[in-house]
Order: sequence, then C-alpha cells, then structure tokens
Amino acid sequence: RHLKKEIPKQAIYLARYGQAAWNKKYATYIPRDYLKIKAGSCWVSDHAQIDVAVDFNGTTYFPWVTVFRDVKTSKWLGWFLHLDTPNSDHIFQTFYYAVQKFGIPNDVYLDNGKDYRCKDFAGGRKQNAGKITVQHFKDKENSLLRNLGIDVHFALPYNAQTKPIARAFLKVKTFLSTGSAGY
Repeated sequence: RHLKKEIPKQAIYLARYGQAAWNKKYATYIPRDYLKIKAGSCWVSDHAQIDVAVDFNGTTYFPWVTVFRDVKTSKWLGWFLHLDTPNSDHIFQTFYYAVQKFGIPNDVYLDNGKDYRCKDFAGGRKQNAGKITVQHFKDKENSLLRNLGIDVHFALPYNAQTKPIARAFLKVKTFLSTGSAGY
C-alpha cells in the first residue's frame, strides 16, 4: 500500500514487466485519422494462429489464417485458412481471393515478415537504418504489387500496435475462440 501511495502505477508496471509491456499498456500514441481514406483503397494484411485445436486425419493442429482487411471499413476482404506455417504462397492466395471479389487497392500495409517482403509479392524492403518509408511501386523491381501499381507500406518491426489488423485477431480470439471446445 505504501508503494502504491507514493509511486505512480505506470512506474510500478514498468519496473515489474519491462519496457515492452509498459509501451503496450501506457505509452502515448497518435490515433490514426481514417476520414480521408476511401473504402477499399488501403488494405492491411497479417497472419494469425487460431487458438482452437482441430483434428485433421487423426492429427491435431492449430490452424493459421492469412487475412487481407480493408483499413477504412475493417471488412475482411480475403482470408485463407491453412495448417502449415505461413509463407508467401498463402499471401498470394489470400490476395487473389480479395482482388477477385473487391478489385485492386491503391495501397497495401504489410507485416515486416520475410514472407511479405518477398521480391515476387512486394519487391522486398530496402534496408534504411530502421526507418520505415513508403515504397512507391516504381522503386521496386518486378513484383506483383509493382505490376498492379500498388504502393507498399511496411509496419514497424516487432510492433503489433502499428498494424490495425492485430486488434481484429484479438477480437476473434476473445469472442469466438474462447467459447470453442478445442480452445
């Protein structure tokens, strides 16, 4: 009680759980303004492992889902469920499903994983001393997104807060997965 009376709870949390945990809970941030973004013009993508066990041919798996989601409306435009760990083939397949149904976006906001940075899909990422910049399609070599005229944006490495889709995965876990038998 004495500690809580004299030291702010944020400082106690920082000392107990470390900088990364404190950043997730207490750090200030700038909220994004989605008013000027048109629906369907900017997509975000990421992978998540579903916390529900499934039985497939006698083997238990925790499946993965790869999703492309509209930034403005939060609508899942394309998704692909798979049992093996995520790779660029899953990204291509999910992107195909989304484009087939909703057309081509102007911008894509991607995770920093090497499967998203692959040269065939996004043209790779320039090493720029930790600074993340917009890579316009003319800066990349020969990639799918370049050929479609889509600008690529990469999220900050190891920072789930920068990707708006991470919150959607948490909602799926909270509202759907926890009530399932295999959770």
